[in-house]
Amino acid sequence: MAALEQVPRPTAASVAPDIQQKLAATEARLAKLDDHGKLLAALTDGQSKLAAEGKAIADTLAKTSSADEAVARVAKLEDRLATMAAAADNNPAAGRVPQLAAITGKVADLETTLNNQMSAIRKSVAEQIESRVTVVAESSEAAKSGTVRMDRDVAALKSETSKLGTRMETLKSDGDRLADAMRTVQSEAGGLRSALDGLKGDIEVRLKTLAKPSDVAAAVSPVASKLASLENNLQSVVKSEEDRKANAERIVLSLELGNLKRVLDRGQKYAAELAEVKKAAGGRVDLAALDRYKDTGVATIADLARDFRTVANAVLDAESEPADASVVDRLLAGAKSVVRVRKVSHTADDKSAEAIVGRMEQALRDNRLTDVITEAKQLPPRAVQPAQDWLGKVDARASVDRALAAVDGQLKTSLAGASAAGQPAAAQPAAPAEKPSK
Repeated sequence: MAALEQVPRPTAASVAPDIQQKLAATEARLAKLDDHGKLLAALTDGQSKLAAEGKAIADTLAKTSSADEAVARVAKLEDRLATMAAAADNNPAAGRVPQLAAITGKVADLETTLNNQMSAIRKSVAEQIESRVTVVAESSEAAKSGTVRMDRDVAALKSETSKLGTRMETLKSDGDRLADAMRTVQSEAGGLRSALDGLKGDIEVRLKTLAKPSDVAAAVSPVASKLASLENNLQSVVKSEEDRKANAERIVLSLELGNLKRVLDRGQKYAAELAEVKKAAGGRVDLAALDRYKDTGVATIADLARDFRTVANAVLDAESEPADASVVDRLLAGAKSVVRVRKVSHTADDKSAEAIVGRMEQALRDNRLTDVITEAKQLPPRAVQPAQDWLGKVDARASVDRALAAVDGQLKTSLAGASAAGQPAAAQPAAPAEKPSK
């Protein structure tokens, strides 16, 4: 009876510490998103400054119209020189005409130089405006894409926070229900203790008059049966509490694993998400295969499919080009590569490079990356050389997919084992208590 009273009561603060830690991590991520918003505001200010600089350059270019005034002044100067030349024809001192002609030539040279310099200035100013406008446009596009990405991340975090809040409320209700059950058990234990004390006193009174072993056994037997039933019920409550904690840990692990899969599908690095999965797993699953690419990420299936056409063309060109090809042969091969025609279907025993490339393409469409690597090993060394980088990306993606599939399998196995272990305990009814004999 003392052991039953000393059983610790579960509190709401100790129901799910992992869920509370997860909520704290979610709040930290929201704070990081606020920092990203401040960075976006700084980028917007920079864009405004660049636009102001472009406007200033345009105003400077508009002010270059003073070159037209310089041209007008040169024209007036030519008119004056022509007048002076006419006067020199009627002047006996005509020896100064060559000097005037030299001055006229210098003026023409100055006019040509001035026009060239003005053209160069206009061209350079236009190029500067165009380059700065291009930089402003690129910064604007980068800011827009960053805003869209942050909005998407904020929406995902809000959804996860809502799910975690729902889980937290469920766990709190379970904890309250277990606390009520424990209080009921303790109250029943107190009643049994008082009944046992009363029975004990009654037995002592009866033993004073007549103490028979059979009467004592008959009086104690119902109490012993009731105590055994309470002990079984208490063990069931403790077992259900342990199962609930294990299920909560598996739920957190599945949520973190879902976050990791979403980051992998976007082709981004996943070091932070992998750390969260390791923290939730607690060393129960093997995640060593994912450590290799956590800082770089792996290519998505869409990226691999988009790059495959170029890789396939390069493989076929390398396989069809003779080893001792001349310059004319290489030019003909380059001309053939302008229009490419490949067969759609091939037989299973066809070992040509075109057939192997076709089977690789079909396997890539079916998301069978292991078959893609297996088919690529059948290509000649000369043909497989252009595809080495692409095959490395395929191998990285395949290894990550295999590791995630293994983790999913382990998680499903643990969930199936927990449900199978809980069914017999729930199906076994408690032993009925015997009524005490009067």
